[in-house]
Amino acid sequence: MGTTVSTIRVGQKPTEEERRQMKEEIKAAKKLPPVYDPECPPSPPQALAEFAAMARERNMKTQAVFKEYDFSDAMPNPYAEKLHKETTLP
Repeated sequence: MGTTVSTIRVGQKPTEEERRQMKEEIKAAKKLPPVYDPECPPSPPQALAEFAAMARERNMKTQAVFKEYDFSDAMPNPYAEKLHKETTLP
């Protein structure tokens, strides 16, 4: 499988042929096994589990920071305020 290079401009959408070709390439790539670089061998399952645990902990801390952050001093956004009023239960 080779690499496909396309040049697109800002706002340009892919043609139907390009979309079809991308879908075919993605399907073919999903069927291939991963290829590891000799300098970066596959991680053992224990390392992957530790990485997943660290990611979960990081995500929980990020969510906690946003919950504690006071957005009242942010610039007023009339659209967001209107949307909030419309979606908030009485």
